[in-house]
Amino acid sequence: MCVSIYNCSSVVLVLREQQPLSQDVIKRLQSAQCGFQGTTPKVCCADHLPPPSQQTTARPPTRPTNRPTNRPTNRPPNKPSVGATGTTTTIRPNPASVLQRVNVGPKHPKINLLPFDLCGISTADRIVNGKKAALNQLPWMARLGYETRFGESYRCGGSVLSKRYVLTAAHCMTKLPNGLKLISVLLGELNANSEIDCDSLNPQVCNPPPQSFRVAEAIPHPQYSPTTVQNDIGIIRLDRDADLTTDAVRPICLPIGNIQFKDLNREKAFTVAGWGTTEQGSSSQELLYADVPPVSNQLCKDAYVRQAQIIDSQICAGGKSQDSCDGDSGGPLIVPDVVHGDQAPRSVQVGIVSFGPVRCGTKDMPGVYTRVGYYVSWILENMRP
Repeated sequence: MCVSIYNCSSVVLVLREQQPLSQDVIKRLQSAQCGFQGTTPKVCCADHLPPPSQQTTARPPTRPTNRPTNRPTNRPPNKPSVGATGTTTTIRPNPASVLQRVNVGPKHPKINLLPFDLCGISTADRIVNGKKAALNQLPWMARLGYETRFGESYRCGGSVLSKRYVLTAAHCMTKLPNGLKLISVLLGELNANSEIDCDSLNPQVCNPPPQSFRVAEAIPHPQYSPTTVQNDIGIIRLDRDADLTTDAVRPICLPIGNIQFKDLNREKAFTVAGWGTTEQGSSSQELLYADVPPVSNQLCKDAYVRQAQIIDSQICAGGKSQDSCDGDSGGPLIVPDVVHGDQAPRSVQVGIVSFGPVRCGTKDMPGVYTRVGYYVSWILENMRP
């Protein structure tokens, strides 16, 4: 019978008692997958799983324990994940979901809704404490707040597009688990433990308090599919204008013009960031970031051949010695690039954290990101002053 993974006692028992999972157990779990219930994996549930092979296989590399705050991951209950929990089926793309390239240049009728004079500029002049973000290093980061039975909780990330819009993943705003409702956005936060963030090396330099907004409108992509996790993108309209005159809140640049469909495999690394769960299982209270290497779509297709159909409007990164699911769900994947002929590169958002293996850092299982270049036209069409 094909049921939710959480309703299959034999699978739940394996996941509970056989940690960390061996490669053999992972393969058996993967072979049992038969679809999704919303974004929850479904498995063919029998009285017990097939007996394990006698052949010994190396376990996935365990995560290092000497850097407990270097992995900014956030896996909300609704975040799609595949791999180590039995989510393996051959998923074919819906022809309607395969997007055509639509080039967007400086003459687009709504291009002025994007503040190019401010985007992608950070005033931070140093990086402190390794992978902890410095004051104003990543001023476009947003936190999405949800109404739950236990009060408000931050479950996803996003990025500032303009004074009125934030970019995130569709799975962070639609088809949410029971009891979750997207209600708020927080901008300009660095450390959740402090009401006002100050420079760690110069405590006299401080930012104003974070800016809090209600969600006026949540717009997921109309072709988003929670089954294939394609077109996983959406925009949020804030209930009022954000103050972009402070160094703590700045918009990210979108890939427009020559950089919209550039070959991203030539990049040395991408940057992801967030306040997500650390490798010790606790939530980070400080904004963290990490660098992840690009993975070609062909290698990514091979890695997910039985779990998901990777298409051109997705990017893959990580899955080697680096973490494959760094960054808050819905948060940005960033590269430095020249925007509109500027001499100095700015931060450009090329991806959105979408899905990845449940066990972060699983060897040869990269994280999958929505490629923003394919959606710039859709973003602008759905923005208004």
